[in-house]
Amino acid sequence: MLSAWAITARMKDLLFRVPLAPFLPRPVRPTAKRALLVRDDVMGDLLVPTSAVLKWLQDNEYDVFMALRREMLPIGGLLLPEERLLPLDLREYRASPIYRYNFLKKLRCLGFSLAFGSTGHSSVNDDIVRNCGAPARYGYQRNNRLKEFLKLRGLRRVRSLPEFRAYAPNFLGGGRIYTSALEHERHFLSAIFSSPVHELSPHVVLQAQRFPGLPERYIHYVADAGNMRRAFPPERLLPELLKEAKEAGLSIALTALKPVEADASPALINLSGRLSLKELLQVTAKATVTLGNESGPVHLASILGIPTGMFYGGGHYGKFLPDKALLISKVMPCFGCGWKCVHPGYTFACVNVSDVELRAALRRLIYSRPLAGVEGAY
Repeated sequence: MLSAWAITARMKDLLFRVPLAPFLPRPVRPTAKRALLVRDDVMGDLLVPTSAVLKWLQDNEYDVFMALRREMLPIGGLLLPEERLLPLDLREYRASPIYRYNFLKKLRCLGFSLAFGSTGHSSVNDDIVRNCGAPARYGYQRNNRLKEFLKLRGLRRVRSLPEFRAYAPNFLGGGRIYTSALEHERHFLSAIFSSPVHELSPHVVLQAQRFPGLPERYIHYVADAGNMRRAFPPERLLPELLKEAKEAGLSIALTALKPVEADASPALINLSGRLSLKELLQVTAKATVTLGNESGPVHLASILGIPTGMFYGGGHYGKFLPDKALLISKVMPCFGCGWKCVHPGYTFACVNVSDVELRAALRRLIYSRPLAGVEGAY
């Protein structure tokens, strides 16, 4: 028998699937070139593909609004003015028909001529796009064959590019890198506007104040990762990083969502588990050098032009390849595994470089700045 919790969850899911279009007010007359972009992504996905799409739309004179997670508002503020951001509580949207109705009603009053959500895994994205009142509405349908459009549930579905393929890093002279997130976004925009979109790159403007208590010059070490098995162990990294920082006359600011244990040192400022998202942006924006696992703050540093070192494994090599960074990896024949690692150990083998390789990468990052593009350290 189902538990009370399971029954409640099933009822909420059924309520979410009730179509609200017949009960919503008629949308106001569309405003020419007013677009709604729906993205319930977290930090890294907002900074990389979303910032690129927004910049392209603005360059083509679109008045863009964006629906995004409420907790991502500080990131949204880097991309659009506050009045163009539509914060969304995902849990409430799924659980409360009243909240969902009021949110969609608000959208219908803004008069969008175009609405789209280019993430293929979100039923909330699809629901918002389908019911926002725009005459042109598009969603992404992931699929292994390239097709044009398919009418489905009030959305025109843009069929995705083939899934990520090949594995060899391009700067090693072999193979082809994966179909990147930006390639998918270019394909999506080209399908919507019926013309090729060639240039698409991340774009963020950030003028943050210096975080109180940090020195003028410091290395920002980001210990977080979307999956902590993709994170290089901080207990191995910090001793080596402290040696190199001391030699270079730099301090270290350590950040992470959860507290990270580290030995006390005058050169180490441990901010892990203590920062709001806004404060994290301040620390990121003023760093002399950034080092960390593949994560939103490290991608932001790369976009801002800060010399950046990134522990970058081969599970989806190239999907979110930064424009300028030193990639610290161990090249293995199993690149492209989709993080289905067959090697023993908690840390994925493709990011678990040796101490000798680590020291060489740190010295190259700290003393060989600035980086001209994507480089490899192995």
